[in-house]
Amino acid sequence: MPAQALSEITEHHAAAPLPDYQGGGIVNLMASIAGAFGGDPGPYPPLDALDGAWLRAHRNVVLFVIDGLGYEWLKRAGPGSALFRHTVGPITSVFPSTTASAITTFLTGVAPRQHGMTGWHVYIETLGTVVAVLPFRARTGAPRASTSRWHAPAIFDQTPLPNRIPARSTVFVPKRIAGSAYNEAHRGAGAVRPYRSLPGAVAGLCEALGRGGGRHYAYLYYPDLDKAAHECGIESPQARRRLTEVDAAYRSLLDGLRGTGTVVIVTGDHGFIDIRPEHRIELGEHPALA
Repeated sequence: MPAQALSEITEHHAAAPLPDYQGGGIVNLMASIAGAFGGDPGPYPPLDALDGAWLRAHRNVVLFVIDGLGYEWLKRAGPGSALFRHTVGPITSVFPSTTASAITTFLTGVAPRQHGMTGWHVYIETLGTVVAVLPFRARTGAPRASTSRWHAPAIFDQTPLPNRIPARSTVFVPKRIAGSAYNEAHRGAGAVRPYRSLPGAVAGLCEALGRGGGRHYAYLYYPDLDKAAHECGIESPQARRRLTEVDAAYRSLLDGLRGTGTVVIVTGDHGFIDIRPEHRIELGEHPALA
């Protein structure tokens, strides 16, 4: 590797932010949300950027997680968006800052060192194999969830957040993943509302929270920005189109929930940095390696 490239990589890693678990990260956001409902906040302090009394004063809390939405990219790609205009500031992800690890933190309120999901592929000792945890299948074969050993709730043994708060909970996730073993294990007492489109999810969420009937926690997960960034790059037109769609959904959500005593919290699970072409290895060009 050329010395210049090595120097660039070393400097990049030296500047990379470490996760802040003492009041500036997503673990602290989840502690704040649990505490707002009078529930168990877990082992982490609340988020410094959120006023606990202000949060407790709201009847409902909506957590809208946009997979792949990084603060620096939002600042570049959507400076005129409603999302950026309402931004309070950046928070850090978990370590490792990857979807499987961070989403599990949103669902359990604890960091990867507690929940054990340290990446997309994890070796699970009780199963004796490496598992892709979100689709919950063996890395080298078909799903084996029908066997008694592949019982997801027994393996994912952290308490889901809906089980730690004295409030009604609803989990809005895309229809294609709503019934997965991972989601079933982590929704806890939350009711799952599958959705086919983001506008449909917003309509369903507004309808659910508009009924009244006590306090309500709703979790809305949107994965398609992450998908566009992986396939086309975070600086691509496809990723920016997803941001436009998300921003429109966010504005609809605010309009639809006006007057319901609801606070809407929007965040990402991690961000993206595109790799320059000269630093990429395209597997399609190396069939033997692929």
